[in-house]
Amino acid sequence: MRVTPSRRLAGLILLTALVYLGGMTSLVIWLYIVAAMLCGLLVVGVAGPLLALRSVQVRSRGMRASGFAAPLAQDSGLAFEGDRLVLDLEGAGLDPDRLVVGPLLCADGGELAVSAVRAGADPARIEVVVDGCARGLHRISGVRVASGWPLGLVTAERTQRFEVDVAVHPRYACVPVLAGSGRGAAVDDPARRGGAGEIANIRAYQPQDDRRRIHWLTSARAGELMVVERTPETAEGVECLLSVGAGASAEAVEAGVRLVASVAASCTTERRAVRVALPGAGTVPAGWAAIRTALAGWRSGTAADRDPGMPWAAVEVTVDHGGLRLRVGDTTVPVDPGLAPEAYAAALEGLR
Repeated sequence: MRVTPSRRLAGLILLTALVYLGGMTSLVIWLYIVAAMLCGLLVVGVAGPLLALRSVQVRSRGMRASGFAAPLAQDSGLAFEGDRLVLDLEGAGLDPDRLVVGPLLCADGGELAVSAVRAGADPARIEVVVDGCARGLHRISGVRVASGWPLGLVTAERTQRFEVDVAVHPRYACVPVLAGSGRGAAVDDPARRGGAGEIANIRAYQPQDDRRRIHWLTSARAGELMVVERTPETAEGVECLLSVGAGASAEAVEAGVRLVASVAASCTTERRAVRVALPGAGTVPAGWAAIRTALAGWRSGTAADRDPGMPWAAVEVTVDHGGLRLRVGDTTVPVDPGLAPEAYAAALEGLR
């Protein structure tokens, strides 16, 4: 426990001494009474914070996040950058009126600033609020608790230890970037030409059929509406490479991570195979959950290498002193690092 005296303490000690000396020289009894009262205030002011912290015991009851509405349903309830995180603490002596709670301490030496402390569901609980948490895998190892109650003469401070792991993921948007995916160009949109894949059969139209599958030439010859049945088209796999060059700003790097997450999430919604290569981490294990976690914990490192024999379509996100760019095939589109993921659709129109 660390105790820090304030200027009030020095002033009160000096005042007490002056009143007591005045009583000794003048032999006025009420000055002795005032000096005794001031001594009592000194005792209360110094002992109060020590007693308030001595009774404090804390353990974590979990954490919840709110703010970002994840496009993928499986991500509901997870924490994303910029979200409000609420840590539920339970224990003894948790009185928000007597204590100053925060910051939260991380195992790597970092700190998470606490924006608010409020009463919990019952008197034995409090809720610690962290606004705008940055991306990362945070292992919270404790919380700093301080008290100057009741007079603010001294501030006593101690650290309450507990452990809780919090993964804060990058925000993303499902924005298809490859030809034939999502809202592709109208000149080659399978939805406009009756679907994609090989023609497997042509049969009579049924009321439940999509009218876009009608084969008009065959319908004219047969004298009735005919629809096309096609074999399922196998979606091409995608490899997304994040490349970070010299002079890249921290803002641009974070935007690059969001863009990679958006590409991977888009492939997930389209049921495309996807894998991601990150600088210093190599190729991330397949699957959206593994990619999402890897992006949450990634920190800038050495360049990532693509497998030269990989037959998958290549998408490259480049971050350097020139800003942020997305390359698909021979087409490169600059992206403003300040854009929110929800605005990527308009920014990537050049790929359509």
